[in-house]
Amino acid sequence: MPEFSSDRDYADEVARILKVLGHPTRLQMVAVLSHVGEAHVTGLMGCLELPQAIVSQQLALLRAQGLVKAERKDGYAWYSLADPRMKRLIRCLENPPDDLPGR
Repeated sequence: MPEFSSDRDYADEVARILKVLGHPTRLQMVAVLSHVGEAHVTGLMGCLELPQAIVSQQLALLRAQGLVKAERKDGYAWYSLADPRMKRLIRCLENPPDDLPGR
């Protein structure tokens, strides 16, 4: 895996991902998908208590950035994480190491 200190392109890619995840709704969507594996819009609406228009809009942005993918099943588009790093990132954010400052 490249290092941020020596690979500017990698640092740019990660900064782009973090910028996309900087929106609370998108971060929550990625977290839900990291836990459940896949979900459709209606399921995400229920989990996040948000209207369909907002869920669909944010999913479209996540798809455009390559963080989620969609697969048609049973008349629904089922969304899942397209980038395996997202699951690891959510796990790190939810369970930070005990040796972090301020913990």
